[in-house]
Amino acid sequence: MALWVFTFHVLYVGSLRLPVLYEGGLAVNVFMILSGFVMTRMCMLRPDPYPVFLLRRLARIYPVYLVALAFGYMASEATSVLYTRLPWKAENYDFLTVRYAHDAMHLKPLVLWHLSLLHGLLPEEILEGSSLSLLAAAWSLSPEWQFYLVAPVLVLLLRSRRWMGITIAATLGMQLLGHELTKYYTYIVPSIFPMVAAFFVTGILSALVYDALKKAPKDLIVQGAGAIVCILFMIGKFVPDKYP
Repeated sequence: MALWVFTFHVLYVGSLRLPVLYEGGLAVNVFMILSGFVMTRMCMLRPDPYPVFLLRRLARIYPVYLVALAFGYMASEATSVLYTRLPWKAENYDFLTVRYAHDAMHLKPLVLWHLSLLHGLLPEEILEGSSLSLLAAAWSLSPEWQFYLVAPVLVLLLRSRRWMGITIAATLGMQLLGHELTKYYTYIVPSIFPMVAAFFVTGILSALVYDALKKAPKDLIVQGAGAIVCILFMIGKFVPDKYP
């Protein structure tokens, strides 16, 4: 999956549209499903208190993220110049070539929001380029962190026979709401949790089904049906189809 994402970005810069390989967003979607699966297994096998869970997640991703963020900004100027010297015109050429100047002009708010890992929440109308500035590849880390903030609660609700159906319905409604926001605000990538909630919830349900296969409880059919509903929903017209 990581190689698929890398290949997509190479093709993107080279303006080469090859079938399947150019659909790097599909690999990102699978990563989100896997994240939901792994977080669920962690919550079930090692149910840490909520603050401990978040601290463990932060310790896992934050140090490397800070280093990558610093290198991303330092390389931004050279990258912008490189795009102007390509013998072809890359997609989103104008955005790519002025990235460094834009980042430098809005550096303080961009850095603050990136340090919070919530930079993906801001639409273009509030802070232009927030999701893709400084370190463009980290846009998906923002919805990932947003998921971590609610993951223990989602796992708890989806394990409950009483709340499972309501939570699945609320997730699909949240995803619809996320896409409704795009009518009023501009998100270059689906970097807010409501737009990708169904992927993470599908991962959670998959983990619950996996666990239920070994125990075969009565909830297996409901959990499996919920996962199938989320998958069908995601491959429908509400699935984001472009990931710069």
